[in-house]
Amino acid sequence: MNVKSLKITHWVFTGLLCAMLTLSVVMYLTDTENVMNMMEAMGFPRWLVYHITFAKAAGIVFLLYRKKPILTEWAYAGLTFNFCLAISTHVYNGDGEGGGAIMALTLLMASYGTRKMLMAKS
Repeated sequence: MNVKSLKITHWVFTGLLCAMLTLSVVMYLTDTENVMNMMEAMGFPRWLVYHITFAKAAGIVFLLYRKKPILTEWAYAGLTFNFCLAISTHVYNGDGEGGGAIMALTLLMASYGTRKMLMAKS
């Protein structure tokens, strides 16, 4: 794959991931009470919603802000932990709601993989 196609592919994956994260952050901010009740039902403390909201918003910023590569790496790592925890929580609770987290993790892996491929070509 040439560099131009790889860049386009990378930004499509990254854009879709950031759009998904943005929708999640907006939902957490506009429907906080329902999200807190859902988190509590899954065994997490209600206050965790605020931390996850901040972490996802920061992840969006650092996935798009490429001036400090170490921050981008940390964003990929933090989001990986978040999505893996979400998947395992949904599986453990047996609620069948893990599809969004699986899709987010897939987009994250594709974004990260294409980013590494681009870095290797430059």
